[in-house]
Amino acid sequence: MLGVALMAALPPAGAGAAKPSPYEDLVIYLPRAHEHANRNVLGFEVMPGRGVAVAYTDESDREIANDRGVAYAVRIPKALPGGRLDVRFPGLGRLVGRVSLQGTGRSWPGCGTRNSEGGRFIGRIEFRGAGGYGRWTGRRASVSRFCGLPYVTMPKTLPGYLDDLGPGFHAGSDGPFSFLQASDPRGHGTGVLFIAGIYGRGPEEDIDFAVYDYEWLGGGVAAMRWASREGVPRGDLFEIAPGGQRPASATIRPPAPFSGEATYSRKDRSLTGNLSVHLLGRAVRIAGKSTGAFLSNSF
Repeated sequence: MLGVALMAALPPAGAGAAKPSPYEDLVIYLPRAHEHANRNVLGFEVMPGRGVAVAYTDESDREIANDRGVAYAVRIPKALPGGRLDVRFPGLGRLVGRVSLQGTGRSWPGCGTRNSEGGRFIGRIEFRGAGGYGRWTGRRASVSRFCGLPYVTMPKTLPGYLDDLGPGFHAGSDGPFSFLQASDPRGHGTGVLFIAGIYGRGPEEDIDFAVYDYEWLGGGVAAMRWASREGVPRGDLFEIAPGGQRPASATIRPPAPFSGEATYSRKDRSLTGNLSVHLLGRAVRIAGKSTGAFLSNSF
């Protein structure tokens, strides 16, 4: 089953400026056939007002709290005449077809006076994830369009449009909490971000691990691969040296899909070791000489 939501938002206007024209976001959600809705999912966000389209694949198995996927962003023209879509991700796939609104005879785009209305998408979706991660096809979809709030700011680079995708992380939750973040920027908006957090203390404590890897693919496509494990029993997977809120060191040994271990040093603000992760066709080194880190330990 293929579902589509079409969402509209107004860009912010300066003081005394004329009311800006609306622009729409088209969101398309395509689960794999015969699979649970949270597993092997393909989604699209087409944003002509911002000249960007994003495709994302997601695989979640909630029984073991394991999530992984890839997102891709590409530039598109800032117009979709007559509701016609022709969005291409070089080397990955294409979304081509038409969106029309039911009961009005109007074609998308155009928010009109309604806050929301239904419609349909007819066309063709063909997509495959880089690294051999799945293939998807589709021809028809239902559409729901909503007029929403404006984005306060827009990312300056394509990788910035990927930041809201991937697993969530409930840092700052109530109760005792330890939080480690490490990053290795490679320039031009790409790099590796690793996050680990301990929740609670004693027999109720558990850990979340997440990693995000940004890269550029051929054809001007920005990509972000992610993986996470949630609710993992602490055991010896995250050992923190004594030292109150700012301990001198810690050792991290995440479970699969991670491998190896890493050591955090407050003195050097670093994360070193052989910690790595396999992200859907790409092996990523997390810890190293250029990886900066910080650790906050609350009680």
